[in-house]
Amino acid sequence: MGSSLTRAVLIVALGACAREPTQGLPAGIDLPDYLVGCYDLRRTNDLYYAPPRLRLTADTLTRWNRRLVSDSTSAAWMLIRLDSAGRPMGGNVHHDHEVMYWRFDGDSARVRVMLSSGHSGTELLLRVPSSPDTLKGSATEHWDFGTPFTNGGSVSLVRVPCLSDSNSPRTR
Repeated sequence: MGSSLTRAVLIVALGACAREPTQGLPAGIDLPDYLVGCYDLRRTNDLYYAPPRLRLTADTLTRWNRRLVSDSTSAAWMLIRLDSAGRPMGGNVHHDHEVMYWRFDGDSARVRVMLSSGHSGTELLLRVPSSPDTLKGSATEHWDFGTPFTNGGSVSLVRVPCLSDSNSPRTR
């Protein structure tokens, strides 16, 4: 009887693993490779927690980070905050409280970028043109005190070369 129960638990566990896509993406979602890379963040206003540059990676969010994304049925990928020279800010480690990711909605041809300290932050909503070297849109700041949402003004991401990063071979 005990071995039957063990076998049943193993079958259920293996079945759950088999249904999960290999990249951790929901079924039918593909990575928009042409958006992966480094970008200068150009803005009309100073934005909380927004770096001078950022790197959109091909790395899917881990299970831990995915709980921070409200819609777990959509694909989300990690991003790295970069300084003005293109180096990772504070190393390449995501702190437990940070919420940083990017998403792509192919139906509306928009990219959503979330940059948050875990308390307050900035969200970018950008249009993807036919040539994705410049993404343009708007920013909204999210605050954990006072007025919860404020208009952050116009923003654009302009593609720039990435510095070599041996820790992340799938990024450009």
